[in-house]
Amino acid sequence: DGPFITLTTDPTPPRIGENHIRVQVSGLSNKELSTITVKLTYTMPMPGMVPATIPMKPGKTGSYETMVSLGMAGQWDLIVSVDRPGPPTVKASFSVMAGG
Repeated sequence: DGPFITLTTDPTPPRIGENHIRVQVSGLSNKELSTITVKLTYTMPMPGMVPATIPMKPGKTGSYETMVSLGMAGQWDLIVSVDRPGPPTVKASFSVMAGG
């Protein structure tokens, strides 16, 4: 029972500064895809870091994208939230290592 969420970064691995984040949502019908909203929350897993949440723009069918600025090298936790009418929000967590 979807949705299933995959995440890619450009560049891979991500770098310090601007990165293009793309999410692919699968396991939903085209009608269901037309009713969802997708958000990205990102933070570093350390005390005092405040997570930032931004909306993702729809692209091709089931694809959502955004640009994020990663302020420093190290591990970043990315949480993708898929909101749809009715069922509870689906979240998927990803960790990426940003390089210098």
